[in-house]
Order: sequence, then C-alpha cells, then structure tokens
Amino acid sequence: MALTTCKECSAEISDSAATCPRCGVASPGGSCSILLSRAKNLAGRLHPCEVYLDGVLRAELVPGGSIGIETGAGAFHLDVVMTLPTMTKSLTDTLNLLPKQEARYEIRYGSWGGYKLVRVA
Repeated sequence: MALTTCKECSAEISDSAATCPRCGVASPGGSCSILLSRAKNLAGRLHPCEVYLDGVLRAELVPGGSIGIETGAGAFHLDVVMTLPTMTKSLTDTLNLLPKQEARYEIRYGSWGGYKLVRVA
C-alpha cells in the first residue's frame, strides 16, 4: 500500500482508498479508466455485448464501437457477456488499477472462431 495525496483536500491517504477519510471525496487518489473497443466484423455484427464491472452492468458495446468506464483505483473483475444464437459467452479478466492508470481492451473474433478479450498496451 502506497500513500498519495487527496485530490480535494491534499490529505495523505492510501492509494487504494475508495473515499478520503478526511473530506469524504470519492476516488481521492484520482480516477482510473477502462477502455474497451470492439471490432466491426461480419461474424459478430448482430451479437449484443454487455460490460459488467464487479457484477454491475456498466455499458453495452456495439460492433465497431468503443466505451470508457471511469472508476477509482483498486482491484476489479471485468466481465463481457455476449449473447450468441446458441449460447451465452462470457469473457473475463481481473485487473488491479493504480490511481490515474488506464487499462485498454479489445474484443476480437478469432480466425478459427470464438471471441477473445485482449488487453492491449
């Protein structure tokens, strides 16, 4: 656990604090972002795609689209759920974000079939 400065009151706080113990501001160490993009391809053009963060629906991602989710620092479970004609496919990852960090993901359709959630630099 590292220490950082609260963006609101300048108190010294843990970099993983959800709220500042002094002033109560949310994400006191600064916000983080999770960016997701989805290729527009023939195979996946009709399949709905829902994005969950820690079990809470945060967005719907359309083919060829991209979204950004703002959050505080900490550990998260990312779950992308696609409803296909014959089944529901879940793509997951666990990530630990530091203050002001950005995580980028792409949802890709493989040449042999099947969707993949790929973290990119």
